[in-house]
Amino acid sequence: MYNLKLAEFTEERDLQTLYSWRKSTDWRYLVSERKKITSLNAFRNELSACHKKYWKEHRMILDEKGMPVGTIFGYLFSKDRSEVTIGTYVQRRSRSNPAIASAFVRYCELFFNNLGVETIICDVYEYNERVVSLLSRIGFKQAQGFVSLRRCGSRKFGLIRFFLHKSKRSKIYNRLS
Repeated sequence: MYNLKLAEFTEERDLQTLYSWRKSTDWRYLVSERKKITSLNAFRNELSACHKKYWKEHRMILDEKGMPVGTIFGYLFSKDRSEVTIGTYVQRRSRSNPAIASAFVRYCELFFNNLGVETIICDVYEYNERVVSLLSRIGFKQAQGFVSLRRCGSRKFGLIRFFLHKSKRSKIYNRLS
């Protein structure tokens, strides 16, 4: 339950799982509003384009049996600004697993230690209270205001930007324990 592994995305193991998540209402609610994908092949093409143009260091979060329970990826990677934005998705039944936070922190370390990133950014919709709470608790700072607004029915929700500078990352480990 508590032993999660980060593994590089492989099409053979992960494509079907990622595709099923990508089609879900849950994914569109938490990660991306895009609805256009209608087939596995179209998704394969979309994912390939993301890997080539936008995503950096795509990983799957695997449980102790090697089954995917989530995915995590860097995007908007900028060597010039030494920053990356991280996106993540964890399937509903695994979200309460305390090891998710540790897997997230290990992923951040990959950027800090291996890719020269100084700042990690996470954009989260305000209704995603579990992630907003987690990021605040482990030391990410919240930027002022909203990055953008999203309409869900008759309501609008803000997209909150969180950031963590490399010099402040030691606080994460203290807050996780």
